[in-house]
Amino acid sequence: MKRGLLLATLMATFPACGGETGSVHSRDEDPITRRDAGSTQPSVRDAGRDAGRDARAAADDDDDDDDDDDNSAPSKPIKPTVTDGPEVCESIDISTGSVAPDVLIVLDRSSSMKTDMVNRWDPSVSGLTNVTAKLQSQIRFGLMAFPGGGAAMEGGGRGCAAGTLDVPIDIDNAAPIATMLQNYQLVGTTPTASTLEAAHKVLKTRKPPADMGALGAPYIVLVTDGAPNCSDDDRNGLFGGGGPADFDQMAFEASVAAIKSMAKDGIKTFVLGYDANDNAQLKMSLDAMAVAGDTGDTEHHEIENEVELVEAFTAIAGKAVSCDFTLSAAPNDPSYVLVKVGGEQLNYGDPNGWILSDDKLTLTLQGDACGKLPKVAGSHVSVKVQCTVVPVL
Repeated sequence: MKRGLLLATLMATFPACGGETGSVHSRDEDPITRRDAGSTQPSVRDAGRDAGRDARAAADDDDDDDDDDDNSAPSKPIKPTVTDGPEVCESIDISTGSVAPDVLIVLDRSSSMKTDMVNRWDPSVSGLTNVTAKLQSQIRFGLMAFPGGGAAMEGGGRGCAAGTLDVPIDIDNAAPIATMLQNYQLVGTTPTASTLEAAHKVLKTRKPPADMGALGAPYIVLVTDGAPNCSDDDRNGLFGGGGPADFDQMAFEASVAAIKSMAKDGIKTFVLGYDANDNAQLKMSLDAMAVAGDTGDTEHHEIENEVELVEAFTAIAGKAVSCDFTLSAAPNDPSYVLVKVGGEQLNYGDPNGWILSDDKLTLTLQGDACGKLPKVAGSHVSVKVQCTVVPVL
């Protein structure tokens, strides 16, 4: 028997059993039925489009009433269908969808990111290029850099322009981000507050893409090497905020306020900072911004090289990637459902396993299971509905 197609790798396989005859209506697609040789019962071949259509009326008159139900939910929980002869449970495929989060990278390109004494810029470019390439299918990335004024803005003045959106947020966005990172020139100081305010506007006014029914959760990842400056009261020189003599209290307070304002709108901010452990005032500044970001962080992510940047960014991705998967049809009994991530079985109801929503239309990975999604290359969720209870490991 052929198995139906699905949008993700959620598969339901039924070995020999005497299950109850039933039909499957997906959330998004009508079932398409066929008859196997010698069979008098239709088997499920696919979950077709629009669960509200009466595409199966001729094959199963009992479903007529169900076709009048709300299109947003299946007509009944999934039950195995049975063929003639030896009773064999048919394969039932359930399509799923996971909404990718929106992560806007806000990158410091002030002059202090690369000097004769220290180079924080090249590791940032290489690390962000690599991590976005790794995660671009799971996360919608965008890019801002500050100070603003275009990728190749020349020096001159203090360079206090707020950052602008240089690469719009999208899925599979690693290539344009890599190109923009290579084109940036370092200039000016550290207008963190005004840039975060601009980032707030970008995320607050975003619209869902045509192929997604909803917006993903919004996040900011701020990568910087200095405390904010560029306030009206700032008397600093050309370089970004660093030592105590450079600290701009007004710019610091404005940056924290900008992050808190985003948090009120559901936009969480993660802070990655270079070489702050040797500078108490800079560490205090970055830690305060991290706490204001409403991510659960009690301090900023300290980084000193490309490896640490990638590790920190990957850990952040583990928090940002959605672990909720919408199902096109509801399993009848979760104890018969086998769920794997990256080939490893997960237990139902386990803190590091999976659960179902009350309507059985959303599968949620919990704890360590959720964290595996962005960390394991090629990892995916596999679900098989069986005719026997799945043993707990």
